[in-house]
Amino acid sequence: MKLKLKRKQVLGVMLSVSLLFSQPPPVWAASQPLIPSASVLYGESKVTVTTHKQFMDALENGASYIIVNGSITIGEKADASGGMLPVTIPAGTTIQGTSGSKLNCRCPIQLEGDNVTIKNIELLFESTDALGSVPHREIFLAGHSLTLDNVSTYLKGGEGGFGSLTGTEKELLPTVMAGGYTGTSVGTNAALTIIRSNAKTMFQDIYMGHEEGKYQNVPYTGSAVLTLDNLATVRGSVYTDKNTSARIDLNGNGKTIVNSAYATSYVGNNDTILTIADCTVSRASIDGVGTIQLNQNAYLMPLTDQFQNISLQDSACLDLTELVNIRVSGNFSGGTGANVSDAGMIVLDKEGTLTIEGVVEGTTIFQTENRNFPGIPIVGKSYIIADWEEAGDENFIIPEKYVNDGYKMQYISGAWTIYKSYSDEEDFIPEVGDVIISQ
Repeated sequence: MKLKLKRKQVLGVMLSVSLLFSQPPPVWAASQPLIPSASVLYGESKVTVTTHKQFMDALENGASYIIVNGSITIGEKADASGGMLPVTIPAGTTIQGTSGSKLNCRCPIQLEGDNVTIKNIELLFESTDALGSVPHREIFLAGHSLTLDNVSTYLKGGEGGFGSLTGTEKELLPTVMAGGYTGTSVGTNAALTIIRSNAKTMFQDIYMGHEEGKYQNVPYTGSAVLTLDNLATVRGSVYTDKNTSARIDLNGNGKTIVNSAYATSYVGNNDTILTIADCTVSRASIDGVGTIQLNQNAYLMPLTDQFQNISLQDSACLDLTELVNIRVSGNFSGGTGANVSDAGMIVLDKEGTLTIEGVVEGTTIFQTENRNFPGIPIVGKSYIIADWEEAGDENFIIPEKYVNDGYKMQYISGAWTIYKSYSDEEDFIPEVGDVIISQ
């Protein structure tokens, strides 16, 4: 009897254990699904941020790809004088916005290294002159490289609508400085690339070289490269006059047929090279630039009558019709290709004169008044003057329309002069004192 009882007890225990392990786990009424932490882990390569704290954490922790979702405002630390300290962006960082996202800056921003990219976002600078404040809307390259890709920077200003409370400025636009904020260190190769610009890609000024200035910024005078497309607007000027060497590349982005450029004022030095391609730059102010290169259907109409070196290639056009007496103190290079129709073109006012003091090379098409509809030149006028021993008729030629109308251009006594055939047998070059009676 006792043996049977023990057997039943063992079987009961075994059955209880079996039922325990075969039951599903209990469901707690208060349990919730786990939510990933919004904090940014150190070294995380890609992160999406929606708040100021998350954005600053991402920068501090070295996230290489930061996606901004929504509107984030940065800038909260000030120096002893009350000026806002810049937010710094580490080398190799990409900041990209989702559709409609904004990065509102109450302070300057500054690079800590090369290969920084900001793309597909509104990058707005809110600092104003309201209540007598000094606005600081700088983008400090600190001698490093930055790419702005499809970035809008325009912000409407107060225009004095409520007196000093809203500020007097019409637009709140950033200024690019190749150097750094006071007390910081800078690199040696400043570079700014502006691509896929839109109608709101705007800047007040771009200083690829500068001195300390009244705000005691860290100066930058080393080499610099600026690449921008035609839709990028610069209200003031692009400055490279303080650089040991500088290259500016202005290109058409292909969004329109004309590709009109909105950066039209340049202040450079002997070591500045300005290259324009596939866009139209009208009524441009170009001061001190060492070399101007016009390539690939570029069109330049300057308001400046003093140049150093000019290169005119690939069907580009230099329109000097706004000027009368133009001087090139250096060299003038035309096209060197076998196809003359691909040579560049120079257009002078009917009364204009171009004087070249250096070497003349290659072939350039000459006409007056308009690049599309050649005007009537003055017979006997020396339009281009260059006392270059190797110069010849082939350096400046006239378009087919002039040829069909009986005009010729010849290099005589250090100048290219227009003359015309008045009969089938004789070419006539008027001498001083001759009177021409038109029939």
